[in-house]
Amino acid sequence: MKEKQTWSKENQEAFHKAWSKMIAKAWTDPAYKEKLLKNPLALFKEEGIQVPEGIQLKIEENTDKIVHLSLPQKPHGHLSETELKKLAAGLTTNTIGSISACH
Repeated sequence: MKEKQTWSKENQEAFHKAWSKMIAKAWTDPAYKEKLLKNPLALFKEEGIQVPEGIQLKIEENTDKIVHLSLPQKPHGHLSETELKKLAAGLTTNTIGSISACH
């Protein structure tokens, strides 16, 4: 059986840093935005971010009338009382399954 690939905390931080830069660039460069919407994996690779095999990225653009929300995957295992409080406060750690986690 193939082992599930996960990202380290450092990889998650690098992903989110790159994502922030990519958003800013997409807002100012229409050609880049089009490429990002069509093939986000290729652009993350160009940024030096290796997305684990088998993970797909889907980007939906918000408008003034439509806001897309991501329902993160339920965490595996048991959450401690501290982790539940952080989750309720929007202070969760990011996982590959919840790219748009709260900060």
